[in-house]
Amino acid sequence: MTRVSEGLLPVNEATCKAAVAKILRAEIVPRGGVVYRHEDQFTGGIPDLSANLDGRTVWAEFKLDRPGKRSLLTVLQKDALTRLQGLEVHYGLPRVGPLSVVVRDHRTGEVLAQAAGRPAAVHRVVAAAILDRLEAR
Repeated sequence: MTRVSEGLLPVNEATCKAAVAKILRAEIVPRGGVVYRHEDQFTGGIPDLSANLDGRTVWAEFKLDRPGKRSLLTVLQKDALTRLQGLEVHYGLPRVGPLSVVVRDHRTGEVLAQAAGRPAAVHRVVAAAILDRLEAR
């Protein structure tokens, strides 16, 4: 385990993506798949993470809501998620209490997974939702 997956680093959007990507890589790469984090200051609208296995791809956009400040999708992000049938992953960082997450299908708004607790456990719920979607396609 790394400090990110154990939840020992500060919780921010980057550490959440890193932890989920690490879990997904451990599951998908041995089976011939790939996991990419798409982060580029010059390319707007591309979802944060993609996971590919057996020719199927799942895209996910991560957001971290802080106390008093909800992170919103940009118009480009909404358009990309709609076209790619992607997932919205909204982490919630409260002033007091556990980290929470809600994973939604962007097009339908259906909640695919939700959890609250220690960061490592919450990241595993997100990774499982992405993996479930990937295997269902």
